[in-house]
Amino acid sequence: MPDSSPAPGQANQTDSIGDLLTEQPGSRIRRRLRHVLLAGSVFALTLIAIIDLLSLGGISGPHLLIGALVTLALSLIVATGIKRVIALLDHATDERRRAELNLNRAQKLARLGSWELDLRANRLWWSEQTYAIFEIDRERFDASYDAFLNLVHPEDRETLDAAYRDSVANRSQYDIVHRLLFADGRIKYVNERCEHTYDDNGAVIRSTGTVQDITEQHRFSKALRESEQKFHAIFDAALDGIMTAEVETQEIVDANPAACRLLGYAHDELVGKHVRDLHPQESLARVLDDFERQSRGELTVTRDVPVTRRDQRVIYCDITTANVIVDDRPHLVGIFHDATDRRKAQDELERRVEERTRELTGEIAERKLAEERAETANRAKSAFLANMSHEIRTPMNAIIGMSRLTLDTDLDERQRHFVEKVNQSAESLLGILNDILDFSKIESGRLDLENTPFRLDDVLEQFHNVVGFKAMEKGLELIVHTADDLPPVQYGDPLRLAQILINLGHNAVKFTPAGGRISLTVDLARNDADRAMLHFSVADTGIGIQPEQRERLFQAFGQADTSTTRQYGGSGLGLVISRRLAEMMGGTIWVESTPNAGSTFHFTVGVGEFTASSVDRAPPTDTKQQANMAMDRLRGAHVLLVEDNAINRDLAVELLHMRGIRTRIATNGEEALARLAETDFDGVLMDVQMPVMDGYTATQRIREQPAFATLPVLALTANVMANDREKALAAGMNDLIPKPIDLDAMMITMARWIVPAHPEDAPPPAPTPIGTTSSTDWPDIPGLDVTAGLATAQDDAALYRRLLLRFHDEQIDFARHFNAARHDPDPQATTRAAHTLKGLAANIGANRLRAAASALETACRDRHTDLDAPLGAVLDVLDPLIGALDAWLTHSRPNAAERPAGKKEPLDANAALHELRDLLAENNIRATDLAQRLRHQVEHGPLADALAEIEEAAGRYDFDIALTRLTHLEGEPGVSR
Repeated sequence: MPDSSPAPGQANQTDSIGDLLTEQPGSRIRRRLRHVLLAGSVFALTLIAIIDLLSLGGISGPHLLIGALVTLALSLIVATGIKRVIALLDHATDERRRAELNLNRAQKLARLGSWELDLRANRLWWSEQTYAIFEIDRERFDASYDAFLNLVHPEDRETLDAAYRDSVANRSQYDIVHRLLFADGRIKYVNERCEHTYDDNGAVIRSTGTVQDITEQHRFSKALRESEQKFHAIFDAALDGIMTAEVETQEIVDANPAACRLLGYAHDELVGKHVRDLHPQESLARVLDDFERQSRGELTVTRDVPVTRRDQRVIYCDITTANVIVDDRPHLVGIFHDATDRRKAQDELERRVEERTRELTGEIAERKLAEERAETANRAKSAFLANMSHEIRTPMNAIIGMSRLTLDTDLDERQRHFVEKVNQSAESLLGILNDILDFSKIESGRLDLENTPFRLDDVLEQFHNVVGFKAMEKGLELIVHTADDLPPVQYGDPLRLAQILINLGHNAVKFTPAGGRISLTVDLARNDADRAMLHFSVADTGIGIQPEQRERLFQAFGQADTSTTRQYGGSGLGLVISRRLAEMMGGTIWVESTPNAGSTFHFTVGVGEFTASSVDRAPPTDTKQQANMAMDRLRGAHVLLVEDNAINRDLAVELLHMRGIRTRIATNGEEALARLAETDFDGVLMDVQMPVMDGYTATQRIREQPAFATLPVLALTANVMANDREKALAAGMNDLIPKPIDLDAMMITMARWIVPAHPEDAPPPAPTPIGTTSSTDWPDIPGLDVTAGLATAQDDAALYRRLLLRFHDEQIDFARHFNAARHDPDPQATTRAAHTLKGLAANIGANRLRAAASALETACRDRHTDLDAPLGAVLDVLDPLIGALDAWLTHSRPNAAERPAGKKEPLDANAALHELRDLLAENNIRATDLAQRLRHQVEHGPLADALAEIEEAAGRYDFDIALTRLTHLEGEPGVSR
């Protein structure tokens, strides 16, 4: 608060002059003229002088006149001086005001206030900035030392008071930082300084000081201290060595404990060393050059820098450097990572590589020379064998033919025995010649493989007929086992495949004693987008093969037994021909064997997959039988159906469930990726045209994840042209299922790719349609082929009726939705809308509408600017169809308040709830109908409301939500479980 009283000892000059004037005669007039006098008026001084003379009395006129003139002259002189004094005083006052204004501005900018404490009067004077710092109205502040203390933070008052009194007693400067506490809980930090004035007796009479708001500086200092503490904690705890060097002097100024341990120095020993002291002499030039270059750059990493420890041992470090400024001087910070072990390992590896390279260079040269010689010899041998086999074949054919003709004549027993031996030997010799000829063709590169459709069953039957007859003659058991997931039709060379199998089968029969067993197993080694790898294994319980003999098995003319008294015959070419054939078909061959315990020969071959595009080239087949077999293999599969259209979802889910295939729903590609992240599936049925994310993009995202690299993804689309198939395969899809769905073709295609992980989890469901409708109940609508629609629904009348209802409800506003799509920023929006309508029309049998929608789709895809004409053609067919369906559904749609027709028998609530749980767990759309029946039976109350929620969720295919709601429902009191 301001203190208006004058400072102690200062007199009021105005009052003193007034007191003197009042003691003289004529005081009344003088008082009136006093202010004029103070203004320096000459006439006022003259009048006062005359009045004074008159008051004396006894003065004559002349004397009075002379005195008046003298007084007037003196008054002029005095008045002139007074005016000059007053002018100087005015100038001084203006300067003082300007100085005070500048001082106030400076204090405000510096957040610095001034104050003065009169200790004798205990009065405190504050500047304007001091009041601003303390945030106090000067009119409400009792300007005293005690009032000031009340504004100080309670925890700082005692310390501040003690410091102030100490500075007074010790005649020292008062300098302290303390806090101010405000009513709203805010805290300020201020710095107060002052000096004291003492009287002649040594008693303090005045304290004059400043106060500065340092709250921001305090916060910054606190943050800086915390940052420094964190830095030092990291600096000291770092596992790698950290050192700081001054750029100008290249001297170490600091190092962390890890750096001291790494180099073997104490901290005081390391600080102050020059950079050159830490590196070997031979690498010093490079290090100093790097130091200079790094000091001009930014963050850099230098590998394998040699560093000298205190014990003179050289280690290698990876050094990461960065530039920093410390005390306005550039410094370089280096992080030293010990790379000595890595450098040693690298040097050792390079040494070994160099040695091995020298060795291999010599070996490669020798091997190349040997291979060239062997190749020359092989070519000569192959040419010779080819020529000789042809030369020998002609007489051998004559021997075989004549011996067979002779056996047809009347021969006695002894003659027949001789001729049979001749025939058997000739046939054996012909087999050897055939092997030699095949080998020579392979060696000369003249053997070509066919690529034709064939049935694997036919190849296996040939193997069984040829090898089985030999095995039966010798008293051996022959077993053939094939995996369930083998595609029934492939493309390849069935003759050469049978040749490999028969070669291995004959060997197994040859080397297996009577009473033994031979088994052939076929399974799927790998299944790529357009090619499968089949794995065959022929196992026997024969004599086995010694380890040292296995190396020669697949060499030309090599056999396990090469002695002159060997028991088993043969050319020694069967296995090498089998190996070459397997390799030519993209596979390989190998053997596993234990002496006296049998052998197993494995081989793989690549075959082309049978697809819908190649169906006309496939051999004749019973499609229905294949479809039934496919359904059996698919039972228990768990597939993800990605389809944005509710009608298509209804149809697919119903058809799949009736075949024992569990289904989960996603309405676009983005949802499909989320479902795949949550649950394991055996395959994905992917619509290609969807909002948010289409099927092509979703499949590409699926293939980017290693976990789904082999997950079967099958396209669902009404576009089945060649370029559509190519686009699907390019996106990573395995195959294509056309719309409208042909169930048999769909099952065959799915079985070709999808293998159930848990086939036992889904026993065959009993297809029990919810309701049936006779043919007379269907509407007679032009353009609607009810027979075709029922065929799509697999003759399930209730399902077909639900498809019609869905179609009516979803496509009644097609024109509005299509026009909105025309203004959609997505260029595919109109194409997608037309494509969806085309597929839905096909599903319900609306063939004319399907053709019109197909034309509209083509126009949208080709970016025609005028879509009104094809759209009008669609609406000309769609509007009457919607109108006719609306009339029919109005009379046939069940009332929501009534029980569904044909369901008058009351349900057992307990059994129905269990059945409902099973249907929801299987993602079965029939749960909707059962929940509806239960709701109609209950009619009202919380149970009916809960069942309505379950019915609605199941209708949206949110089976998980419906199942969760059913679980809560079963937990409620009064509900049977």
